[in-house]
Amino acid sequence: MTLNKCFAIDYSGSTWNDTFYHSNVLSILKAKFNEGDEIIIWDTESKFVTWDEYMEINSTKDGNGGTDPKCLFNSVFSKHQKATYSEFILISDGMVYDRDVEQLDETIKRHADDFKCNYTEVYLLGNGANLSIACPFTRFNASRTIVKNLNSEDQIIDVSDEDLKTIDQIDTINTMEEFDLMFPSLEKAFIARCLGTDGDKELRRSVLLMQKRINSNNAKKTENKNERINTLVMQDKNYEEAKTEAIKCFTSVLSGDFQSKINSLIRMSDGGLKQVFDINKLQTFRAFTANTTQVNEVEDIQDLNIESSVGNSQWECPISIDYETDPMILITVDENDENEEQKPVLFGFDKRMTEYMLNCPLNALYIDEFVTKFKAYIDHSISLKNYRASLQSSNPIVKSPFTRRTIIGAIPLGENDEHVKSANWSLMKIITGGKHLGDIHLWFFVLYILIKTNQIPYLKDIEPFIEAQVKYRFSHFTTSISLSGLSNLPQTRVFYPTAAWTCLISPFLIPKIPSNLNLLYTHLSHYKDLLQILALYAIELPNEFQPFVHRLEILAHLLSYFKKNPKLLDVYKNGLQNATLFINVDENSPMSSGGVCGDLFIPIDGEIKDENRMRCVQSLSTVCYNAVQDGRISLDELAWLIDFVDVQKSLTDINILPLIQGKPSGSDNATSAIHEFWKEWDANIDKFNVKISENTCRPYYYVKEGVTWLEELSTILDTTRPILSLDKHFGNFVDTYGRYPSRNEYILYLYRKICLGSKTSTTLPRNILKFTDQVFARFNPIMNKYTPETFIRIFQDNASINTRINNE
Repeated sequence: MTLNKCFAIDYSGSTWNDTFYHSNVLSILKAKFNEGDEIIIWDTESKFVTWDEYMEINSTKDGNGGTDPKCLFNSVFSKHQKATYSEFILISDGMVYDRDVEQLDETIKRHADDFKCNYTEVYLLGNGANLSIACPFTRFNASRTIVKNLNSEDQIIDVSDEDLKTIDQIDTINTMEEFDLMFPSLEKAFIARCLGTDGDKELRRSVLLMQKRINSNNAKKTENKNERINTLVMQDKNYEEAKTEAIKCFTSVLSGDFQSKINSLIRMSDGGLKQVFDINKLQTFRAFTANTTQVNEVEDIQDLNIESSVGNSQWECPISIDYETDPMILITVDENDENEEQKPVLFGFDKRMTEYMLNCPLNALYIDEFVTKFKAYIDHSISLKNYRASLQSSNPIVKSPFTRRTIIGAIPLGENDEHVKSANWSLMKIITGGKHLGDIHLWFFVLYILIKTNQIPYLKDIEPFIEAQVKYRFSHFTTSISLSGLSNLPQTRVFYPTAAWTCLISPFLIPKIPSNLNLLYTHLSHYKDLLQILALYAIELPNEFQPFVHRLEILAHLLSYFKKNPKLLDVYKNGLQNATLFINVDENSPMSSGGVCGDLFIPIDGEIKDENRMRCVQSLSTVCYNAVQDGRISLDELAWLIDFVDVQKSLTDINILPLIQGKPSGSDNATSAIHEFWKEWDANIDKFNVKISENTCRPYYYVKEGVTWLEELSTILDTTRPILSLDKHFGNFVDTYGRYPSRNEYILYLYRKICLGSKTSTTLPRNILKFTDQVFARFNPIMNKYTPETFIRIFQDNASINTRINNE
């Protein structure tokens, strides 16, 4: 039997004397209450009241107690053994904490068979109310939540029964069109289901599988297949026409809106709404999933053929002690570990790192922990034929003939689908525990690269066989043209060499493709491995590619370095783009409070010397130093590249076209950028006969009878131009830091005072070392005579010109 409506009205102490709250409750009751409806008032306890009893409470604006909505059920079940309300109307001005939401959810689930309502309406009244009160009551039936505040319009969340049913239909969504049609309802249902909870793992898995199905469907569309580009790249080597075909493939990118929607659902099912009870706040998140790979146990190896295209083999099987053409790689574990559950290689990596490897398995080649764990499973090779024969004998091979480790799988290396499937099963077993995560053919390529680069030296003699299977895989199976499963990247299905070529060539397609679809950025960390794929098929890139990618590598490195060390950017710009003086100021110097200390390159007038710039590069990083030494980039290019560095930007924010074109040939070379601002001072360095007064700790104002220092200086150089106040800055240093400077500290102080922020000069004189020696020679008697404290007192006492003249 369905009961009439039930009004569950918050009676807690916060409602006392609240005109806004009580006037809204009255309006709700007058609009919706009918004879036979029930009213429950609740705080930390609850009870049924009549219409007249509640009108008395409402007119006096009464309220008392705390806020605990689960007490409602005490009243409901005191009156009804089972209750199915046509409408349940919850009214509150409050909020509860996370644990209260969990307890209320548990209470509602416990009474799921005894307490039902066909429709729920929740009113949250006032600034103190939030969705924590509402969410447990709106998870499993149609509902409307109305948030009312004194100074803003009502905000409403409507969820229908049809919306909630979409959660049960999520496993039937296979296309982008179906997803777009159902998303508004899905979003509402997810909010209702997940708000205030730790999420729902099964729901999350359903979303991720749905995303994978949609991606797969998108890639399989007729317009997302391109066989012509395979022919142009791999057979005809017609790269110009291939570029035109490649541009067409970029239309297979699912819109960023799709990924944003998926992220929103994943974030909610991940528990992202655990504490988001403000109606305006929802956040997004991104993740991945997988399905189970086809099982192809090693015992099925009896059915595998042993043909190979590799002739003149120099591989000797350890069983037959003869040259064979059918090697397979053994997968083994230590005898002590064979009875324990084997942990896959990816076990133990955090989500970010795992996702990084799964998006493109080639990333795993540069993660030492992965390589070490992966290699631990890879044993020696034996003949498939001989291994198969042993299985039918009384003494089957169960341990590696070389290591005596227990065999748990094998990777056959023939060029056919059966060998590929068997190898896939073994690889996925050790990498993921049997789940199809990441591109399986790229995981196999990871193994190939480790063998080719001699990181598994005992398998080097079977390199031709594994290379043959790589070439079979890459020319018989397709992948996304972006070599990535990310839905915001192109998903057109092509052969692997075509995909590798497209990823590397994509910067040269800009602006005909959007700059954010530059696939080289996705694969920059392992682009050399993509070059290996091209080499297997003799596929070429433009001549401009290699210089460009060297520049890109260095710029990426510079960005990474200076994002971690932003204060050093100007230091190394100075060192690369100017003649410089190398100094070292102790990082514990009091000057560190005013800027960078340590190894510094102070810009000075004069010609840039490459030996000084190389010292700067060597100090900067081994990566840059080796690149210059190897000829991958010149000093002038490095000085040009560093101007692209902006610590507020990422690599994708930088215009790539200048990087493709390289340093303009018509621009000034860094080696010719000569500053001569202090030329007059350098030329007359031996003519400055300055003396320091012990009475003022300053230069004499009158250098001789009736002649001021400025008048004397004007006989040597043009005093209408900026003056190099060397002695004044020495005194100011002591006055500022309370001690005498070292020579390097003094030079750094001059640079900060004269050059930083200056509109006149960005350099010090080329003879700054000699000028420094002269200054210290002049002040040496003063430093020997006075403590810094005494110096400061005398220096400050003679700040005015008149006092200074009188005391000289």
